[in-house]
Amino acid sequence: MLGFDFFSDISLVAIPAWAFWTSLRLTPATRRLIKACFAASFVTAAWNVVFLAVLISTTGKFVKIQNYHPAGLTNGVLLAIFQPHLLGPISNFVCNLLIVITAQKGTPLPANIFPLGDLHEAYKWCLEFENLVDEVVLADLPRRLREARVLGYMIREAPSIRGRRNVARDILACSDNGALSRLADFYINNLFLAFRTAKAFSTSLFHFSSIPPLDSRKEIQRWLLEESARGRPLTKAKALFRDDFCCAITGRYDQESVDTIPYVWAEFLEKHANRPPCATRVAHILPQFTNVTTPGFTNEYAQNYNTMWSLIEDFVSTLKSEDLKALRNVDKLDNVILLEENKCNLFNELKIWFQEETGSDGKVIPHQYRMFATNQFTQLMDVHPVVTFTSPDPENFPLPNPRYLKIHAAFARIAFYSGVGKHISDIFTGVERQLAFGSDSSSNKSI
Repeated sequence: MLGFDFFSDISLVAIPAWAFWTSLRLTPATRRLIKACFAASFVTAAWNVVFLAVLISTTGKFVKIQNYHPAGLTNGVLLAIFQPHLLGPISNFVCNLLIVITAQKGTPLPANIFPLGDLHEAYKWCLEFENLVDEVVLADLPRRLREARVLGYMIREAPSIRGRRNVARDILACSDNGALSRLADFYINNLFLAFRTAKAFSTSLFHFSSIPPLDSRKEIQRWLLEESARGRPLTKAKALFRDDFCCAITGRYDQESVDTIPYVWAEFLEKHANRPPCATRVAHILPQFTNVTTPGFTNEYAQNYNTMWSLIEDFVSTLKSEDLKALRNVDKLDNVILLEENKCNLFNELKIWFQEETGSDGKVIPHQYRMFATNQFTQLMDVHPVVTFTSPDPENFPLPNPRYLKIHAAFARIAFYSGVGKHISDIFTGVERQLAFGSDSSSNKSI
């Protein structure tokens, strides 16, 4: 019976499962995790066999099964016989579930597609760095994979050739794996974490539109232009007018505008009465290009902010001097998009992004984007798959800048594919928990 159990578990469960997993071209790190899980499964089964032997020997009974009919067996002997048989598959199930739950976040680096040269050599180093995991203990695997992948995906996703070469230059300047690890951590902390933090703090101060109860679009446009000439900050009001008082990606009307502007109320009843309005916010595509002098921020924060923008310029290499000058006003209209509150949060957290749409001729369609997300089903289930930005007056109400959206998309893709986004979300979650439980002010320093 014991031999039959072992044979059936190995032949019917272990070998097919192992063959399936090894056929998936998994990374060495994932293979090590699977080996550990299957080892735990066999240890559990072996323990049950020992338990069976001890139980039978202590009861002093010799079990004889005829035609596998258990009618004459006692409950204790039945339990002893069937416990390993039941717990073996259960153990395998739990271990496979463990594999799914603890799978490393991020996507393995694709094959090297760069021609011979600096880019090819730097990316090859990233691939080798990712695969050298046998020297890393299991607890450090997520960090090692995250470091290797963020460097590799920065080469692949940089918005320009010059930006790719700048990243490759830094990688090739590393003398060993330790230097590569430190470079990756430097990028993660001073570029991606700082970018996410700056996005969190760059929410517009002008949450309300302040548009008076006017009766037509022309009246609203005239009022906005007159008030702008007087220097009034009307970021959200302008974004509402440009984006037809709707979230740019879901099409739901802004709640405040529906409640206070007769023209918008009438249009809402005519076109979208079956979809409830929502609260909207102004989402900034890129953070402000300047030192933030908000009370409470330390000199260390200002230094980190300068470092972040220096790295952005080096990585992007497509921002012009007029772009950087313009970004000193973070609320400039071509740097904002009107989004529902939850979509604004996802955008700031680099979990959704806009990717340029191309036509059948391979050319980019102006101001048309396909939506992508870290979870396409839950985060984009109520979003238009393709979004086209329009403006009733492009000169006075400019559309979102395609270069800014391309930079944001590059950051979002790198964060998602490398696993850095999940790592940063875990950091923010930890800080929020510390603040919620009333820890001291030192918690704020991690932001």
